[in-house]
Amino acid sequence: MGDEPVTDPNSLVSLAKAVDNAEASALRAYLEVNGVDCIVQAEQHRSMLGVMGPYIELRLLVRAADLEAAEKLLRQYRENERRDSHEEDPELDRLAQEATAALPTGEDDDFSVRPRPVESMGPKRPKRVGVAVVLAVVLTFGTGHLYAGAFWRGAILALAEIAGWAMLLNGAELGALAVGGAVLLDLIGAPFAVRAFNERLRE
Repeated sequence: MGDEPVTDPNSLVSLAKAVDNAEASALRAYLEVNGVDCIVQAEQHRSMLGVMGPYIELRLLVRAADLEAAEKLLRQYRENERRDSHEEDPELDRLAQEATAALPTGEDDDFSVRPRPVESMGPKRPKRVGVAVVLAVVLTFGTGHLYAGAFWRGAILALAEIAGWAMLLNGAELGALAVGGAVLLDLIGAPFAVRAFNERLRE
């Protein structure tokens, strides 16, 4: 599950993806009640972007030294969730209760069901080129790339367009070039980003 071997045991490595904030919080709590510290990457960005938040990928990060233990916990978690949902399992119930109790206050307070299985983590449906093109033209601000899962490229295009509008408001004609260039790059690049995303799903 981790990306590449890291020599520094305190370096953060990627463990898994989460489909939304509630799932990320539940999985983080599950790991932490079992002694593994966990950070959810991009959690704040997802919350701040509002309706665009779902296009931001959430990743669970753990220390390199804890990666093996974290992977073992996730495998156990998966095995437990595969059991019959009606089967009595005191140990699983205990872990679910501890994970729910450990959730932070705020938007996740209404989390009242058992954490979903690890297999459900990450996007499952292919993206559509047409949607990406419409977003790039209508909403602009890099939303075509954001929809396709290319967060950093989308964020850079959004910042470039914001800077362009700022220049236009200050009377700099160069701002029009920045705005137009950002929109054009999003429009051209978004279809390729969608195809790359869909190819990763098929792998």
